[in-house]
Amino acid sequence: MANAELLNRIDRIYASVDANQECNMTKLPGIVWHQQGVVWLYPDFRSVLSQPEIQNIAHSLIHNITNLKDPLRRWACQNGTDPATIDQPIEVSNAVNIIIDLSNNDKHGYPHRDGGYSGVAPQVPGIDRVMKLSFGWEAGSSISMAFNADGSPRIVSRGGSAKAVITGRVNDKDWNRLGDLHNFELEAVESLEELVADLGVT
Repeated sequence: MANAELLNRIDRIYASVDANQECNMTKLPGIVWHQQGVVWLYPDFRSVLSQPEIQNIAHSLIHNITNLKDPLRRWACQNGTDPATIDQPIEVSNAVNIIIDLSNNDKHGYPHRDGGYSGVAPQVPGIDRVMKLSFGWEAGSSISMAFNADGSPRIVSRGGSAKAVITGRVNDKDWNRLGDLHNFELEAVESLEELVADLGVT
């Protein structure tokens, strides 16, 4: 597999990451209505997305992350590299293995035999788009959210960030919380970026 083809796969992952988050607050108007002199506001971070569309966007990123493993192994074989150099970093990445298991949930059903690649049989009972507010790393970083007249978020930030993200709570087979889907996805992408860089793919 040529570098260009492999990089196209990586670009698809980045496109899926972008589709999973919205940073433009003007695209997130809320629902506003007036009743007996009272203004009611219901924040709606889904905007125009339906639940099936949200699910589709989420699973597109999950599958794109998962589907990079085999092309990387083929690239390694074609370029004189031991495929074990692909398998070993992926095996030690908890985030990548959780994402692979979630992809297999969608393809083969739940639960996994032996807990899947991660060993914890992860599942996401509900996926939605929510607002994620984050502080920056600098001392004194702050962020707050209010709402404009059209119901769209108004962010006041000093070193922080705000974005609507498609995510969900990831549980193990006993419904213990493992973490946040969006965080696992970003961590998995970072692990794959490091792996691709170590392979010398440019």
